Amino acid sequence: MSKCIIAHGDKNRLPPGRNELRPYVQSCISPLDLAPGARLYILHVAEHPLLYQQMLGLAERLAALVSLQEDAPEVDQLIEDVLASDELLTIFSMQSEFSEHISGRLASPIADVLSELTSDTLSPAQLRFLEAMSRILSDSSKREEQ
Repeated sequence: MSKCIIAHGDKNRLPPGRNELRPYVQSCISPLDLAPGARLYILHVAEHPLLYQQMLGLAERLAALVSLQEDAPEVDQLIEDVLASDELLTIFSMQSEFSEHISGRLASPIADVLSELTSDTLSPAQLRFLEAMSRILSDSSKREEQ
């Protein structure tokens, strides 16, 4: 893969002569370097740096759940905060679409193993949050189809 720096939306960290993230990401990632789904995901992040910053904040809050009990009020608060934010809901929708794209390409046994490995690395509070969000998004998409 060609060398490049992804600046996380911070223009001060871009290479000299670059004032936008998207053109730089486009110029340093060739179609041969990444699978199409991953490339689209990276370009979306480059086009929406503020969304990416919110995603990092969400990841920090999700990581903070690791030491909490499954029924901790912080889990419910995080769910409420995500549901109240169009931007954070967009992140989960993107992740859901990305996961569907990838899992459709994986054989079922491999997807099952990956799912089991992931569930073993998450705390009960993190699992409750992710399962609740998955259920909420699934219910929402079912309502939209009707």
